[in-house]
Amino acid sequence: MIHDNTVRASTRVLAFGIILISASVSADDEIPKQIGIKQLRDVEIIGALGVPLGKIVSIEATVVSNAEVRRKVGGPFFLRVTAVDGKKLETAVDCEFWVPRSYIGRKVHVAPDAEGFRRLFGVKPGTVIRWDDYERIAPDYVGSNVKLSVFCRAMISGIAYSRYPPPEWYPLGGGSSYKISETLVVHRQLDDVNEPDKQAESKDGKD
Repeated sequence: MIHDNTVRASTRVLAFGIILISASVSADDEIPKQIGIKQLRDVEIIGALGVPLGKIVSIEATVVSNAEVRRKVGGPFFLRVTAVDGKKLETAVDCEFWVPRSYIGRKVHVAPDAEGFRRLFGVKPGTVIRWDDYERIAPDYVGSNVKLSVFCRAMISGIAYSRYPPPEWYPLGGGSSYKISETLVVHRQLDDVNEPDKQAESKDGKD
């Protein structure tokens, strides 16, 4: 559960629902156990990479498989981020990511899912791809290192569990009534893989 500390201007909220309070809090202070959605606009929300949601940063990352990350959800590929804005992370962070379809193969040379993979490697649309096919079509894709320009976005989703039909919904098992998911939005490739595109754009500009 996200805690409320709206009286402190320096409060920062992690995307996973943990609050970082730069000012000290005495043992006598009582921290409320709830916060309103509107109150989130008054605090700075920090993502898994340690920077505010929505802030554009450069990252260094390695493409890894879902099987390696061992996530039950998400696409077949993740980004294992090792550096942010040129600063190495103490521990790599595995992130789900998303790329606008029109960017794949043009501005960006990574893809998070089967549809993007087909577009990136020229596979016929609609072709069913199994994991063995990924390795056969692009054996060097998983494990490739990339430099990207990204920003983090997060989504809060309510979860209702009930043995009864609405409006008798209620959380069961003492778990949280919501989940927070975070995604890296990739909008530009920064390494030399994209150099031909940059040269073409430069040439077009001169003409």
